[in-house]
Amino acid sequence: SGQTLEAKAALEECHKEMDRLRRDLQERMHVMKRELDSKDERIRRLEVQLRGAYSGVNRALRSSHMRESRSTSTPDDLSELGINQNILELHISEASLQEDVL
Repeated sequence: SGQTLEAKAALEECHKEMDRLRRDLQERMHVMKRELDSKDERIRRLEVQLRGAYSGVNRALRSSHMRESRSTSTPDDLSELGINQNILELHISEASLQEDVL
């Protein structure tokens, strides 16, 4: 009977520890999810900035092409492009992020 009480007490202690660990893990997961959401939002904003910069380059190239086309009568590859078509394609093969920037 004494051993039974000790076993019950030990089991109760294990349950308390398991509950504490579960709460700690859930809190850590919640913090990590918030960080991930924050980084996702940062990436989304950077993508918007990149699209804006790319669009500016595209417009500048078109504008440059239009000025050149007026001065010469020879068409070039840009003459086939529509308004929303791209002449530049950017491939990012590697990137590194610095924590202090994020």
